[in-house]
Amino acid sequence: MILYLIPYVACTLCALAYQLKIIRLGPAAYGMALFLLGLVAGIRFEAGQDWDAYEDYFDEVVVPGFDLVKSRYEPAYYILNYLVKTLGGTYPIVQLIASMFCAFAVYRLTSRMTLNRFYVLAVYMGYSYLVLHFAQVRQSLALGFFLLGLDHYFRHGTKLPAMMIALIGPFFQLSALLYFIVLAPVIIWQSGNVWWWLAAAIAAVIAVVAAQFIDLVSLISMVSSSNTQDKLAIYSVLKTEQGPFQIIYACYLLLLCLYFVRFSRGLTPDKVFIIRYAVCSLAVTVMCTFLLAGSYVFYSRAYSVACLFQGFAAAIVFASRKGALHSLVFYISLAVASVSYCRIIDFYEDQYTPYQIFFWQY
Repeated sequence: MILYLIPYVACTLCALAYQLKIIRLGPAAYGMALFLLGLVAGIRFEAGQDWDAYEDYFDEVVVPGFDLVKSRYEPAYYILNYLVKTLGGTYPIVQLIASMFCAFAVYRLTSRMTLNRFYVLAVYMGYSYLVLHFAQVRQSLALGFFLLGLDHYFRHGTKLPAMMIALIGPFFQLSALLYFIVLAPVIIWQSGNVWWWLAAAIAAVIAVVAAQFIDLVSLISMVSSSNTQDKLAIYSVLKTEQGPFQIIYACYLLLLCLYFVRFSRGLTPDKVFIIRYAVCSLAVTVMCTFLLAGSYVFYSRAYSVACLFQGFAAAIVFASRKGALHSLVFYISLAVASVSYCRIIDFYEDQYTPYQIFFWQY
């Protein structure tokens, strides 16, 4: 457990030191922190969730040859496994690529503004780090391309190339379509038409449920492995264990949405966009939680991306607003992130410990 707690405590202390104006850590230190976090997750061996399922998937890829049936479901992830196996690699190489790529994409997007970057990282670690880098390999790749697409748009202002980059994501993980579903109300919100925004919010809920249902059905029908039934059995347990915590946490996220809306005025367009995307993604997380109470599967898919934007949006507000209220939100959010991080480690202790490094195993 110490291995997981040390980097989190270090990031939290850096965030506190920046907030108290004790130190000013720039993009280089932030980039090194993300590099090390990506590396720690990338070189793990049999540590984290879904290891067996992903390793079995890799083992089922046959080279030479190309399985047209298997490649129809999330073809980019199949091609990645195929290329790694063709070059003589093993499954841990796939997870190393995924973890480092996601860490790079997070850095690329969040380092472009002057703000408390280690606060962003502390909140990101509070939920998304262990979920994305130690479990949801396909999701981490999909999120990486979405973040790079947004970064391209902010830096160059060209919509088509940015969308083309972001749209690579769903070919790794179908549920990444959720990112674009959330994007729709953000764009409508920018137009200022409230009724269209409400209609889009309702449509987003329907689309989220439909996308997740299609994802699950496709997984069951197209992946003929005993791990499928084991995975569903695990989800049924998580549904019971995670339910009450999800409801309480969803209420907290709803309050954060109201906070972001209240203090987003007067900021630059790119900062407003980040805050509005945070609000919409958190709102979808809350709606998924209440509509599908107790479903950890739905909650984790929605919140894994929302968590990053939550920390990013809050850091933007803290950089432009001063006062007791904002300091209070800062400390409360760090405390909540710490509880979330420790709870995930405790809840999945069997999957995360002992930590092993893959190149010592081969």
